[in-house]
Amino acid sequence: MNEKLASVKRQYEKFPYPPRDPADEDRRLLAGMVDALPQINHYGFRGRRDFRKGFRVLVAGGGTGDSSTYLAHQLRDTDARIVYLDVSEAARDIARARAARRGLEARVDFRVGSLLDVPAWGESFDFVNCTGVLHHLPDPAAGLRALCAVLAPGGFLGLMVYGARGRAAIYPMQALLRLVNAGVSDEETRVRRTRAVLDGLREGHSTRLVAARAIDVDSDAGLYDLFLHSVDRAYTVPELYGFLGDAGLRLVAFVPDTRPLYDARLAFCDPEILEAVLALPRPEQEAAAELAFDCAGRHSFWASRDADTQADPRDPENVPFFAGTAGQDPAALACALRALEPDRPRSFALGVQEARLVAEVRLDAAGCRFLALVDGSRTMGEIVGRVSSELGLEPAPAWAAAIRTFETLSLVDVLLLRHASVPALLPGTP
Repeated sequence: MNEKLASVKRQYEKFPYPPRDPADEDRRLLAGMVDALPQINHYGFRGRRDFRKGFRVLVAGGGTGDSSTYLAHQLRDTDARIVYLDVSEAARDIARARAARRGLEARVDFRVGSLLDVPAWGESFDFVNCTGVLHHLPDPAAGLRALCAVLAPGGFLGLMVYGARGRAAIYPMQALLRLVNAGVSDEETRVRRTRAVLDGLREGHSTRLVAARAIDVDSDAGLYDLFLHSVDRAYTVPELYGFLGDAGLRLVAFVPDTRPLYDARLAFCDPEILEAVLALPRPEQEAAAELAFDCAGRHSFWASRDADTQADPRDPENVPFFAGTAGQDPAALACALRALEPDRPRSFALGVQEARLVAEVRLDAAGCRFLALVDGSRTMGEIVGRVSSELGLEPAPAWAAAIRTFETLSLVDVLLLRHASVPALLPGTP
């Protein structure tokens, strides 16, 4: 293990991250950002994956167990195989204790080591989770290649790397703290000095604002991870596409929690500017939105080697269902949307990182009727047939209305799809 990797290991042995207390499992279940089975199925397996049969998962860089616990909870009544891997024994012990608290320890194979070594295992996985790890490697590209080496044919990845624009105020502070802590190896001293520097910043300092928003900076582990990490790389959207392309991967979709930050329709209100941006290829549209919002501190997304991995609303055998959004449960969201009146717009607030965004939803009569018929069991074909019959529409315009409605609500995964051949969602999934 080289010195940079060794320093990362020392950090996470001393400060397991994120800070978690296994006793908290008695009161809440934390959802991994890329780990909800409905999204994995919709975006990665065309809605056709039966998770009960032979599903293999690798959580590479599992930390204190958010993703491994959440995945094990969703897959607890299946024969799925989940492998947890982290460089830190201290983090592994917390992750294992959390799983044990839920009676899920036997569902997870806990391992300690570097994700760079996973190709030597001779194993393959249908879904690979790696969130918040690649940007802490001396060579992130080597890490991504290692993950691709164990990805099964048709497999899918859930990834997160830092976003350069949203972290712009962090890197000057990291540089300052390297000067302040020069020659200091004791972690407690480094943390104490860091807090003293932060406390002494003038009001309105950009780093002070970042620290105030950070969710775990009050903990030593969170502070160290944000400001004192020895290896830290962030990406712009163009750099992200290049990073994935070099590994033979394509970006399928950003996670719904932050997807609006890459949507030009929300970033630009001037019609001429919006038209110009929407004429660009998708990566350039997303790059423009990233620059306009200027607050994406992390890129969380799904990726695949393959094209056309998403479930298609044009498939009459796909079943639409309400999936909800961050902070709003599916039932409440369904009620709000079904209350829409034809051609009367309604605004929905989207809380996305530092941005306060509003999406306007306007549906025609066919769209409103489509939503009313979505019950999680009817197929697209059945619903469109009902809409066509009840409103006196020909099949083609009825289908066009259904697809338009589905795509209107796709911004934050209000609706997702699963194929009729796949069982309804497993107990405990969103």
